[in-house]
Amino acid sequence: MKTLIGDVPDDWNTDLLGKYCEVKAGPSGGAPGAPPRPGTGEARIPLIAPKDIGEGRIVADDITYVSEKTAVQLRNYRLEPGDVVGVRTAGIGKYALIGVEHAGWLFNTACLRIRPNQNDVHPGYLLHYLRNPLVREWIAQNSLNSTIYSINTETIRQMPLVLPPVPVQEAIGGVLSALDEKAALHAEISRRTGELRDQLSPLLLTGALPKPYEARLRGDR
Repeated sequence: MKTLIGDVPDDWNTDLLGKYCEVKAGPSGGAPGAPPRPGTGEARIPLIAPKDIGEGRIVADDITYVSEKTAVQLRNYRLEPGDVVGVRTAGIGKYALIGVEHAGWLFNTACLRIRPNQNDVHPGYLLHYLRNPLVREWIAQNSLNSTIYSINTETIRQMPLVLPPVPVQEAIGGVLSALDEKAALHAEISRRTGELRDQLSPLLLTGALPKPYEARLRGDR
């Protein structure tokens, strides 16, 4: 059977994404009010922005927070485990899976939430389906082209969704997520190695060597 992502087995299903997933854009009206001040004891709720969405995962190194009062006002934009959150402006095509550690977080106006019916759609499979290069190309071609590219919720609902049997979806999601974890680990090792190189370079180039490196450069065993 021919589909958006190529030929698939005939016993797989294909339908519109909106039949199996709820799609919701972030709150309109720009950024929420000022976050609570540190040290006041007021609860702070993380607010996911496009910069916090990496390749398949949430990167919360520099996340924004809002007050509990603001979060109550935005309660319809809470995230649950199994949701997929994506970028709908500028950096369209970036998606991340929401885990239990992100439960109750919020997403901002430049993002959208895709909440699958988990009886029919495995969240891990949905994440990797959305990241498929052919699906990304479809999204790019169907984006609104103004000052910046953007995608609206109705377009996402109308996107073709290929659905293998749920056990197959789970297996596909598991394999691809495991590869993502390995890629993230190697990226972190590369980052830390680069930091070490940058720290040592000025010392090595000026002769101010830590003793282990000084002995190594002398050829000591």
